[in-house]
Amino acid sequence: MISTLLLLSAFILCSVSSYRAFQFDIANRIYRPHRDVTACAMFGEREDLSGKKIYGILLSSLFISFGSNGFISPAPVRAVEEVTAQIPTLSPSLTAADLLKNDITPKVDTLNDILFVLKLYPSYAEKGDYVSIRQSLRQEPAMNLRKTCKKLEKYLPDDVQKQFSASYASMIDSLTEMDVIALQRMQGSGLPADNTEDITLSKAIAATVSNYEKMLNTLSSI
Repeated sequence: MISTLLLLSAFILCSVSSYRAFQFDIANRIYRPHRDVTACAMFGEREDLSGKKIYGILLSSLFISFGSNGFISPAPVRAVEEVTAQIPTLSPSLTAADLLKNDITPKVDTLNDILFVLKLYPSYAEKGDYVSIRQSLRQEPAMNLRKTCKKLEKYLPDDVQKQFSASYASMIDSLTEMDVIALQRMQGSGLPADNTEDITLSKAIAATVSNYEKMLNTLSSI
């Protein structure tokens, strides 16, 4: 409907403009047959466009306007609809417990990875490789131990959180003691005799692994 009105309006306007241009051209030929082109240029006058030129300009403008409203606009609309249709929606069956589990599971996985590293320490101590003990505590994944535990605590229920926090404190104490002993051995202090077990360090490692496993066991109920 709008396009029809625009075409009708353009046709009327072209007809009127062509008629006026024709009248002006006849009058110009009768009354000013010898117009001075130089004088026209000096006073800013210029020859009027013919009816054909006016019609062409208006018709071009009409096509551009019609094209922008009739053919170009729907493309972005279809694009938006296609993109919207591809956006995934959350399953209505997803519960608060599921969301909580999604937050907890990656952190528990990180803690299990750290436990795997800790269980390598007895072999390091047996070889007298104190450097590997201290370095592994400061590399992935063990370097994220404290940060992971602190973040995990925020998602735990109150009763589980208390048990986890208490076990975490005990684990950190034994881990710190183990780290200090490994540093002393690197500095040449308290080294065991040749071909003998470093009993002090071995006990510290065993306590660390034991307390760490107790900490993880507090999460078994969630």
